[in-house]
This record gives sequence, C-alpha cells and structure tokens, in this order.
Amino acid sequence: MANALPSANKATDTAKLCVTLARFIFMTAPRRFFLTAGLLLIGGLTESLSLVMLLPFLHFMGGGNHSTHLSIPTGFLSSIFGPTVETELWVALAVVATVIISSALITRARMLTMSRLLLDTLNKLRMDLFRSIASTRWTTFSKMRVADLDHVLTGDIDRVQQSAVSIFMLFQNGVFLIIYTVLSCILSLKMTAFAVVMGFIVFLIQAPIRKMSAEFGDKLTRERQTQYRTINDFLLGLKVTKSYNAEQRYVHELGAILERMKADALKYSGFTSLSNIIFQSATAVVACVFIYASYAVYKLDVARIVLLLIIFMRLAPRFSDIQTQLHSLFVSIQALSAMQKVVTECEANKEEARVAGDEGFIHFKLKDKLSFSHVRFSYGNGDVLKDVSFDVPANKVTAVIGPSGGGKSTIADLAMGFITPQTGHIAVDGSRLDGTTSRAWRDYTAYVPQDTYLLPASIADNLRIARPTATAQDIRKALLLAQAEFVYRFPKGIDTIVGDGAQKLSGGERQRIAVARALLKKPDLLILDEATSALDANNTDWIVDMLTKLSKKVTILLITHNPAVLRCAHRVITVQDGTVAEMKDVKRRNKKPKRKSENR
Repeated sequence: MANALPSANKATDTAKLCVTLARFIFMTAPRRFFLTAGLLLIGGLTESLSLVMLLPFLHFMGGGNHSTHLSIPTGFLSSIFGPTVETELWVALAVVATVIISSALITRARMLTMSRLLLDTLNKLRMDLFRSIASTRWTTFSKMRVADLDHVLTGDIDRVQQSAVSIFMLFQNGVFLIIYTVLSCILSLKMTAFAVVMGFIVFLIQAPIRKMSAEFGDKLTRERQTQYRTINDFLLGLKVTKSYNAEQRYVHELGAILERMKADALKYSGFTSLSNIIFQSATAVVACVFIYASYAVYKLDVARIVLLLIIFMRLAPRFSDIQTQLHSLFVSIQALSAMQKVVTECEANKEEARVAGDEGFIHFKLKDKLSFSHVRFSYGNGDVLKDVSFDVPANKVTAVIGPSGGGKSTIADLAMGFITPQTGHIAVDGSRLDGTTSRAWRDYTAYVPQDTYLLPASIADNLRIARPTATAQDIRKALLLAQAEFVYRFPKGIDTIVGDGAQKLSGGERQRIAVARALLKKPDLLILDEATSALDANNTDWIVDMLTKLSKKVTILLITHNPAVLRCAHRVITVQDGTVAEMKDVKRRNKKPKRKSENR
C-alpha cells in the first residue's frame, strides 16, 4: 500500500491546486464571495440560536409545570439582561418560529448566491481556457492533439466544477463546525474538548485514504485522456478503419482502457467504503462515551446533555460530509493541473493581437510584391525550407509546384503568417512579417485549403465566417465570381443547411463555396493550398478561368500538384527538398481554353 500512496511532493502539489482554485473562486467575484461568507455566518448563527432556545423549553417541560409563563435564565448574559427573562410561552414560541423561518430564507439566499458564484467561476475558467487556445500560435496548436484539447474543454472542466462544488461545501461545513463548536463550548467546555480531540483523531486515521484519493484522481486524468484519444482517433478514421475491417482493434483497445479504469475505481471504492466504516464506528463509540462521561462523570443535567447530543448529531453529518468532499476534491482537482498545463503552454506562445492605433501596427496593402528572402524553417526534425528566396508579384498568379514533402504547404503557412521563419524574412512591399505583425496581415489574406471545411450550418453562415457583416448582395457577388451560382437553385438558396461534413454537396460544390468564402473577404492575397487536387477536368477548367479573371485585381499564390491549372500562372516556382529548384515566368497565351459543360 505504501507504494501506491503519492509522495509528499504529490500531496503538496494537490494542496497547491486546491489553494489555486479557491483563490480563483475568490478573484472571480470578491463581493459575491464575501456576501456568501456573510450569509453562511448569519445562517449558522440563526440555526444555532434556534438550538439554544431549546434549552429553556427543555428545562421548563422537564419540571412538570404546565404554566404558560416562562422564566428563562440568561446565563452568561446575566450582566446585560439580569438573571432571568420573564415571558409567555406563546411569545417564546413565536420567536423560535421567526428564527427558524429566517434561517430558511437565509439558507435559500445563500444557495442562490453560491450557485451564481460557482457558475461565474466555471464560465470564467472555461472562457480563459478557450481564449488561451484560440490566441496561441499555430505552431503551438498544431503540436497539440485535438482529442486532448477536447478532453480538457469538456471532461476536465466538469471535474474542476466538482472541485469547486467541494470547496464551497467544505467552506460551508467549516463555518457551521466553528459555530456549533462555539455553541457547544458555551454549554460544556470539557465535553466540547473531548469531542474535538476524538474528531481530530478520526481525521488523522483517514489521512492515507485522502492520499489515495489524490493518486486515484491523477490516474483518472491520464486514463480519461487516453480514452478520449482512442475514441477520437476511431471516429476520425472510421472510413479507413472499416475499409480494413479493423474495428475490433479499437474495440479491444477501448475495452482494455475501461477495464483499467474499472479496476482503479473499484480499488478506490474499497478505500472510501473503509473510510465510511471507520467514521460510523468512531461516531458510535464517541457518542456512547460522550453520554456516559457527561452524565456519570461531569454530572450535567439532562436538558444540557440532550442539547449537546443534538449539537453532536448535527456535527457528525457535517464532519462526514467534510470527509466525503475532501475525497471528491482530491480526485477531481487533478483536472485543474491538466488545464493549467494547456493554459501555460498557450499563454507562453500567445500570438500578438495588435489593433489599429497600437505601436507597431501596420496597415498592409499588397501593391508590389510578397517577398521571401533567405527563408529557413524547421519543425524540429531537420529543415523543411533551406535558404528560400522568391517574389510573389502583385495582381498575378504565382504557382508553387514540386513533389510531396518538398515544403510547398509550409510556404503557404509562411505566406499567411501562421508561422514565422527561423532565419531570413518575409515582407509585404518591404514591411516585414513577424510575430507582432502576422495577425494584422491575415486581415488582408484569404486561404482555401485542400480539405474544404464547412460548418453544419447554412451556406450563408459558412460564407460569413470570412466577413460577418456581408449582405445578401455581397454574398451573391462572391458566389457569382466563384461560379457557385448553383446554390440559388436549391429550394432555400443560401439558407440551405449543408449538414454535418457537407455531405449534401459534391466535392466541386464544396470547393466553389470555399473559394466564394475567400473572395467575400476581398483579400489582397488569395492562397489556394492544393485546392485543385481533387477536382475533375471540368472543375479544373472553371478554376483556371476564375483565377485568370481574379488575377487582374487579386494577388494569387497557388500551391498545386495539378499541371492543368498552370495555364493561369504568370510565374511557376519549383520547390524540391526545401529549396527553389527552378523559377520561371510564363508567357501567357491570349487564347482561352475551351470549357466543357459543368459537371457537378
């Protein structure tokens, strides 16, 4: 068992995570936090006051006197109110009812305030995480697994929510424990000291179980991450998997993961059930000893013993809940560590987001050329590009060709400002692109990849990704320019829902909508990265015709394997093994190729 327990450093790290989350809750809404604390305190005081008021009733009824007139001893408040307070039974009962009703109203207000604080905290955590991922550099994001990010944004967030709930409940139970302990001290200091010492001993006995909870939480984080990866890989590659009848590989892999998680969960359940047995057994023993000592040793009166027992029985469930919440907290708090790692990595590689008016902000306008000067780039496993230099002249089509793996797509990413070169530089009419200007440059560029991505939304919504303020007339112009007017033949026109994966559209139709989306942005530079690789001859003809017309007012960088589209190119650059093997300007023919009828 000793080998299964986390090290002291692990326990310290868990405690730090708990403190970090508690501090985050406080910083989210300090005023609401203090309001919650105040309501907890007032609620505890009103609840304890209703218990204190039972004492004179117990004394009164125990005397066998059926008079409705009460003479209530004031105890330690005698210096203020005198030795007794004279009142009628109905008045005292009305006060008790008022206190109980007030306590219920305060409890409701406390729960609503705590719920709002909890929701604010979780929303802020989720948005901070989402914002960090969204603002990180592409080079950092491309190294992360989508399944891991999905798990952090969904599964881990849910576990952090449970951690936050546990912290709230621990805080609430802690406040009530303090109040009840003070009340118990007023009734009997010696018996309170006895109960506190016994409770502390029980708490220490269960320390190994709390450590086991932290270890289980760490394992749960890793296993859930593996589970998400397996499911994500299976769903993304389902078509290929089924083509090889290899489904059982993933079924067996997921089954093994679930079996490991089940074994760990059963082991943890065994320890937590042992914790419950220890607590319940200790509670029974302490209660019996408590009754005997208070009656036979300290000679307390029956009314005081009964009230102490009521307090004790109210304390016991809260103490048990503290144990339960601690176990839950130690299991779920490890998810916060996974979130912190993602946020830290993303924030360390955050992309600059300068806006107009900021120092260093550049209003780009591609009028002359986009220049690559002695550019070298590496992903860490050798150079992808080596001392690459060439120009992309404005208002012309520049085609980059070459074998796979030669660095063509890397050139497209560099031209977009997704990544920056390790040495050399890229410039737009002499203004260099770097980590501080790349984001601003992308306002003037548009990108059409090989794998067209369309949201499972309407065609109009897909187009407005590029330009949210675009009108229906703007959309029509872009669609006509991309020769995608076929969308108006659909019953709902541009309001047609394309569906998940855009399965309702053919490959050529999806590609034309993607081009229309790019054109809707009215870019200075249009980049097509292997966007023609899956097109047939008819669709290739339309894109050649379209690019020829567009090149008069838009600079086009065409990454392609398809020699048929080179008819529209003004400059052809051959990239091989990360270097420019050949660069030549093409003398354009005036005669346009004859287009075949459209085949969708």
